[in-house]
Amino acid sequence: MLRIITIITMLVAFAVASDSEKIYRKCAGCHGINGEKKALGRSGAISDMNVSELADVMIGYKKGEVNKYAMGALMKAQMVNISEDEIKSLAEYISDRQF
Repeated sequence: MLRIITIITMLVAFAVASDSEKIYRKCAGCHGINGEKKALGRSGAISDMNVSELADVMIGYKKGEVNKYAMGALMKAQMVNISEDEIKSLAEYISDRQF
């Protein structure tokens, strides 16, 4: 029984990471594979941000409360189909990556 629980836990963890990676692939076009780019030549590099900064700014964009670098409308459109839980997982994924 313990073996089954361990396997299920590992599969769930893999699924979450895979979802975050899949979502990030859409971000990489502007932010770079390693988060090193200034999106559209305007923003700061997201690789320099910590988990809470990333989550806060993405949730702010989603809610239409943030307009950093005049990117509010563009980023709101990018966040519209991403839940707050997915945003938090994505922030962890970006922060945990070894850039």
